[in-house]
Amino acid sequence: MAKRTVKDMQASIRVRLLHLSKKSGENYNAVLLRFFQERFLARLGSSAYREHFVLKGGLLLLSRHINTFRPTVDIDMLGVTISNNPEHLSTVIKEIAGLELDDGVQFDTDTMTINLIKEDAEYEGLRFTFGVRLGTIKSRMQLDIGFGDLVPMPFIKSVLPTMLTDFSAPELLIYPLESVIAEKFQSIVYLGLATSRMKDFYDIVFLAKNNSFILKKLKMAIEATFSHRKTNIENRFFIYEQAYISEKAKLWKSFLKKIGSNESANFSEIIDQIKAFLEAVIVAKKSEMELVWDSRDWRWRISD
Repeated sequence: MAKRTVKDMQASIRVRLLHLSKKSGENYNAVLLRFFQERFLARLGSSAYREHFVLKGGLLLLSRHINTFRPTVDIDMLGVTISNNPEHLSTVIKEIAGLELDDGVQFDTDTMTINLIKEDAEYEGLRFTFGVRLGTIKSRMQLDIGFGDLVPMPFIKSVLPTMLTDFSAPELLIYPLESVIAEKFQSIVYLGLATSRMKDFYDIVFLAKNNSFILKKLKMAIEATFSHRKTNIENRFFIYEQAYISEKAKLWKSFLKKIGSNESANFSEIIDQIKAFLEAVIVAKKSEMELVWDSRDWRWRISD
């Protein structure tokens, strides 16, 4: 493609993304970052490594509810059947980022930094940070890759929606939602009073509002996750205590303001919603395994 044509395309993309920003009320920089994340994932889906990385976290959820979910600053993935050697992964990421998809986006992996992450002493992973640009607009990408999590259900092959419809859609493996919920609830219980991760509470309620679940599948995911991460599920009850709720209430308000959410529920109401959603799963009897989640009535019921 001629140099001038590339510049024209990049300028056109910037205008279209600005229009999306104004239409949605979302911050323009957040829209740009999401576009950059999408285009990296499109490259991953076009690469020979698409079976070795499973999308999880905020971008997975955003892909299922593109206009309503909270923004996320990183791409969070699980590495499967691939070495966790930093040098090897660095080479792989550079190869993925270097694929040309004719979308005006260029990744600068020469500036890549690699850091070991051990988030709240829970699990280890690797964080890769590198540059990205669209014409004269520059930003930084953050890619977090974890290893070793046990997911009892098959990964799901999914085509992620695109922000601009004329670009190729990422085709990736994604986490089953049951395991997303299980890992977030385990994180809440594991971190206890020390947690500042309000996104875990937000995400669990968001998923319960927007999806149906079969009780036995969610129970299997919760039990497998707590067992694999060596967390006693009987330690969960502090979450429902008023002292805990009161302590986290301001943090919850700050989180909602930071992400620009229109969520109206206070933290006490959020905890009540999580309790109604998950407690029935944790204590369920064999006769209740086929119950399905009804988000409208916020209860588990017999399937139609």
